[in-house]
Amino acid sequence: MAIPFFDGQRPYANIAFQFSHHTVQADGRIEHKSQFLSAAPGVNPNSEFVRRLDAALGSVGTVFMWSPHENTTLNAVLDELLQDSNPPTDAERLTEFILGLTSKKEDGRVGQRSMVDLCRLAEKTFFHPATKASCSIKKVLPAVMQSSDYLNGSFQATCRMSGLTVSGLLI
Repeated sequence: MAIPFFDGQRPYANIAFQFSHHTVQADGRIEHKSQFLSAAPGVNPNSEFVRRLDAALGSVGTVFMWSPHENTTLNAVLDELLQDSNPPTDAERLTEFILGLTSKKEDGRVGQRSMVDLCRLAEKTFFHPATKASCSIKKVLPAVMQSSDYLNGSFQATCRMSGLTVSGLLI
């Protein structure tokens, strides 16, 4: 928004209000581990978002993203934390977490656990007519699912185990 929602924010500031956290197990199972959604009116969710993301991800494992949106948003929250005249008491911990998970081309910074961009991997390695030359996850994921008997079978089996009825893949 051009007009900031919260005191101290700049126009067009990022507001991190939602995440969904999934893990892929060694046997290929995908598990929904946690999620966060802030809908409290008048409360800037950015710091709580980072706290909850830190608690959800822990300090071990590779974190994937699709395109740089997540990296950009976390870096914007980091900038907000560093410029806050009244930072939260755990600002140092939140800053450390964000720095470890993100990268920033402008200053050559790469976190020790910098997120891996699956969109860039798809751009370089996956070509399918159904994507119509798009690397949007909304095009790539259905194309991957329809082109892989293994993934399609695993997805269907996961849905059956969890009691979901699937007639198509909507993203």
